[in-house]
Amino acid sequence: AIFECGELALKALEDNEFEVIISDMRMPKMDGVEFLTKAREVSPQSQRILLSGYADMDSTIAAINEGGIHNFLQKPWQNEALIHVIKDAAEKYRLKQYNLALQEEVSKQNDQLRMLNGNLEELVEKRTAQIRTVLRQLETANKREQDEHNATVELLYNFINANPYINADLAKHIAHLCGLVAHKLGLSEKVIQLTKMAGYLAQVGLLAMDPALYNQPVEQLSPQQRKLFFTHPATAQLMLMPAQHLSDVGEAIYHQYEKYNGQGIPKGLKGKEIPIGAHILAAVRDYVEHLLKTKNPEQEQHAHALEMIKMYSGSFYHPKVVAALEQSVQTDG
Repeated sequence: AIFECGELALKALEDNEFEVIISDMRMPKMDGVEFLTKAREVSPQSQRILLSGYADMDSTIAAINEGGIHNFLQKPWQNEALIHVIKDAAEKYRLKQYNLALQEEVSKQNDQLRMLNGNLEELVEKRTAQIRTVLRQLETANKREQDEHNATVELLYNFINANPYINADLAKHIAHLCGLVAHKLGLSEKVIQLTKMAGYLAQVGLLAMDPALYNQPVEQLSPQQRKLFFTHPATAQLMLMPAQHLSDVGEAIYHQYEKYNGQGIPKGLKGKEIPIGAHILAAVRDYVEHLLKTKNPEQEQHAHALEMIKMYSGSFYHPKVVAALEQSVQTDG
C-alpha cells in the first residue's frame, strides 16, 4: 500500500499489520525520523527501511537511534537492490513472528524456560546493539570500498573470542578448512574468502542467546531448547544485515543446517538450491565437531571423523564437497 503522507500511513498501521515499512527521509509535515518513531510504537514488529540522501546523514543517524530502523538505502538507489532489501526484510519479519510464537509455546513448559526464552526480539536487540552500531559505522565509512570484509569479520570474531562459552579455536579450524575445501573445488578467490568468513562467523548468532543454550552439548538440551538453539544462524543473518557486503556470508551461515537431500532446516532446500558456502560449512563444521568428540589417537580421530562425513555423502552432504574435504584433510595433514 502507498500513502501520500505519514498521517495516513500511521492510521493504516492501527488497523493493519505490515511486514515492511519504507519511508523517505524528506516528507511534508512529518519527516522520516518522526514517522518511523511513531510507526515503531504502533507496529513494533514491522521491519523499517529508510531512504535518504547523503545530505541527510545526520537525520539518518537520528532515525537509527529514535526510529529503530532495520536498514537504509542511500539515494539514488538501484531497483534491484531495493527489491532484494525488501524481500530480506519480509523474511526477517516472518522469522521474528515465528520466533515469538515459538517462545510463547516454550514459556508454557516451566518457569526456567520462560526466563531462558524471554522475548527473542528484545534479546537480539540488546545483545547485538554494540555489534550493529559498529557494523553501520564500517558500512558508512567504506561505502565505496567493498573490500573491507576482513576488518568486519575480525571485529565480530573478537566478540566470539571474548565469550568464554564459545570455542573460538573451533571457529578458526572450521574457517581454515572451509578455505581449503573451497580451493579444492576450484572456486574463485572471492568465494574462497567468503567461505572462510562464514566459517569464522558460523557461531556468531550464539552471542545473542542465553549461554544455557550453548555451554553444553546440543544432545543434552531439551527439545524446546534445541529448537531455540537452531535459530542461531537466522540470528547471525540479522546481525550481519547492516553490512550489506557480507550478505553472501550471511546466506551461507543461515543455510548451514540444510541437507543435500532436502531434509534440513530452515527451508528444506535441496542440492543446488543450497548456497555452495553452506554446503562447505555444513560438512566442515560436522567434521571438526566429530574430531572433538572422539577419544582416539590423533590419526584415528581424523579417519573416524572423515568416515562419519563420508557415510552421509549424497544424503546430508554434497558428494563433491565431501570429496574435496577428504583431499583437503590429507593435504593439510
